[in-house]
Amino acid sequence: DRLVAVGDMTWDNYEVTVPITIHAIETEFDYPPALGLIVRWQGHAANGNQPSNRWWPLGVMGMYRWYWGPLGDQQGYQLLGGLNNYIAYDYSVTPLEFEVQYIFKLRAVPIPGGSFYSLKVWPAAEDEPIEWTLVGEKTPDDQTEGSLVLVAHHVDASFGEVTITHLP
Repeated sequence: DRLVAVGDMTWDNYEVTVPITIHAIETEFDYPPALGLIVRWQGHAANGNQPSNRWWPLGVMGMYRWYWGPLGDQQGYQLLGGLNNYIAYDYSVTPLEFEVQYIFKLRAVPIPGGSFYSLKVWPAAEDEPIEWTLVGEKTPDDQTEGSLVLVAHHVDASFGEVTITHLP
């Protein structure tokens, strides 16, 4: 894992935008490679390990993920909550290419009864699309505040300038 946390534990409504370039992925792994962003993260929770390595609770992880297995290869986008709670996913997308810069944008907004999350990914050489790549809601047990985490799990990637915007 390569994780970089940025921000404050009290952040709630915000949007993160960052250019990311994938250079390579590791194909021998215990868990599938993943690349993206976590919002509303409060740090690793105690789980008896030293250091603690439980990655939840969190708001959501908006990511691109690679899978291989007996049912075939899959690549695509996911909005994933704590405890592998899939909020939304789409594996019918055009695979991301190596050495191409993409813009990842993830938004977290509270709504009555929970939170609304939006993920958008597009090639940096193109205009930002109007539509979000994935959207989804979480329930009141959602993590409502926390920092941003840049995630490269079994992925060799470069992250560009991170822009964080507070939303009213």
